[in-house]
Amino acid sequence: MKKIISDYKEMLTKRYVRIYLLYFLFFVVNDPLEQLLVLLMAEKGLTAQHYGYVLSALNAAGIVVPAIIGFLATRYSAYLVSGAALLGGMALPFLISRVKAPMPVMIFAGVFLCVRWFYNDGFGNAINYEIDADARGKFIAVRDLFLFGGCSVGLFIAGVITKKHSVEQFYSVWGFLYVLPLMMLFLVRKHSKREQEKQEAEKKERFSLKDYIPILKNGRVWAYIGVNTFVSVYGCAMSYLPLYAVRIGLSVSNIMSLSSVMLMVNAVMALFVSHLGDTKGRKGLYVFDIAFDMLPALIFMLSHNIYVFGLAIVLTMFKDMFGAASYAYYYDLFPEDNGTALLGVIGSVDSVVGIVMPLLVAFIWGISPQLVFGVGAAGCGMAALIAGIFLPDCKK
Repeated sequence: MKKIISDYKEMLTKRYVRIYLLYFLFFVVNDPLEQLLVLLMAEKGLTAQHYGYVLSALNAAGIVVPAIIGFLATRYSAYLVSGAALLGGMALPFLISRVKAPMPVMIFAGVFLCVRWFYNDGFGNAINYEIDADARGKFIAVRDLFLFGGCSVGLFIAGVITKKHSVEQFYSVWGFLYVLPLMMLFLVRKHSKREQEKQEAEKKERFSLKDYIPILKNGRVWAYIGVNTFVSVYGCAMSYLPLYAVRIGLSVSNIMSLSSVMLMVNAVMALFVSHLGDTKGRKGLYVFDIAFDMLPALIFMLSHNIYVFGLAIVLTMFKDMFGAASYAYYYDLFPEDNGTALLGVIGSVDSVVGIVMPLLVAFIWGISPQLVFGVGAAGCGMAALIAGIFLPDCKK
C-alpha cells in the first residue's frame, strides 16, 4: 500500500496537475452543453427526430473525421488542433442559441458535437504519448477522477442556472467559458518538452499521406480493429439493456442507482488496477477486461430472475475499473511517431462499424432479445481470443 501511495504522489507534480486541471475545466464547460443540446433543440421547436438526424450525421462523419484529426495533429500540432476546436466551442453555442431556422440549428449542433472529438483525438491522444509508459495507467486513472469531477460540477452548476433561466439563455453565455480550458491548454503546451522538441525539429520531413502505408502493414493494427469490431457487438447490445430490464420488472431508477454507486467504486478501484498494469503489464488486464463481459452477457441471455439480472448489471459495471488500464494499453500498441495518425484511422473504422452494428443488433433483437446477448458473449470471446493471440505483451 505504501508503494502505491508513493507512486501516486509522483502523479501530482505540477506537470500532471496542469493536465488534470485542463481536463477538469474542459468537461466542466463541455458536458453540460452536450447534455442540454437536445433540450435546447426542443425549446426551438425541433423534435427528437431532428436530434436523431444530427446524431446520424455525426456517426457518418465519424468515418472520416478521426482520420483527418489524426493527420492534422501529426503533420502540424495536436495542441493547435485542440486549440482551434476550443475556439470553435466558444462561438458555436452562442450561434446555436441565436439562430431560429431548423436547418442551421442542426448544422451548428452537429459541428458543436465535434468539439470533444477534436479535443480527445488531438490533445488527448498526444498527451498520452507524452506520459511515460510505466506511469500511463496511473495517469489515466487520476485524470478520470478530474474528468468525471468536471462533468459533475458542470452539470450541477447548469442545473442551478437553468432553474432560473432558459436553456437558450444558458447556451448564449456558457460557451464563452471555453476560454478557461483554452488558457490552460496554452499553459500545458508551454511546459511540454516534447512539443518544444517537435517545434525545433522542423528539419525533419513532415508527416504525409504516404506515411500511412508502412504503419498500416502492421499486423497488430488489424488485430486491434478486429478486437474492436467483435467487442462492439456486446457494446451495442448493452444499449438495449434498459429496455430488456424493464421487460423483466427492473425499474430504470434501480439501474440508475446501481450506476451511480458503481461509478464511484470503479473510480477508486481503477487507481489500484492501473498501478498493477503499470508495474506488471497491461495485456493480461486488457484481455481479462474483454473476456469478463462474457459472464454478464450469458446471464442476461439465460436468466429472467430479477435478482440474478441485477447481479449481472453489477458485474458489467464492476469490470469498468479495468477501463483505465485497457485504455493505456491502447497507446502501448502503436509507434509513438505516427501513433496519433494511426489511432485516427482506427477511430474511422470504428465509426463504420458503429453504423453497421446497430442495424445488425436491431435485426437480431427482432428475432430474440436473449439471442442479442448470446451473440454479444460470442463476440467478446472472439475478441479476447484475437487479443490474446495476436496482440503483444508490450511490457516484455
